[in-house]
Amino acid sequence: MQIAQNDNTIVCRLERGEDVIKSLETLIEQTGIRSAVVTCGIGMLVEGEIGYFDGKAYLTRPIDGPHELVSMQGTITTRGEIVIHLHVSLAGRDHALIGGHLKRGVVGVVGEVAILKVDDLPMSRKLDPGTGLGLLSLE
Repeated sequence: MQIAQNDNTIVCRLERGEDVIKSLETLIEQTGIRSAVVTCGIGMLVEGEIGYFDGKAYLTRPIDGPHELVSMQGTITTRGEIVIHLHVSLAGRDHALIGGHLKRGVVGVVGEVAILKVDDLPMSRKLDPGTGLGLLSLE
């Protein structure tokens, strides 16, 4: 992974074979991010898993074979436990898009990610009893 940053912007290049989530966890440790917004991510994933929340549970689908990472956005919170919440759009060989919550992803060729640090915002996760999800809290 390569990282470049200025005051509030971090851009990283993920290399072939890197795990997206684990690499971002390393980036968080190296840069001291407390709260952030993943503004964009592009590249290719060769394997992984995406999820769709049906209101009760995540229905998951494997990423079989290479897929272009057309778009990736999300949030990063570190107050309490580190939570990296990412959504992706992926395109296969037939150019059809699939998307959802990124549960796991392995980079193929390259991954490029831009992150905006917003450490001054009180972002955290709080359990929502109705869904069982840790929802974004801004308190």
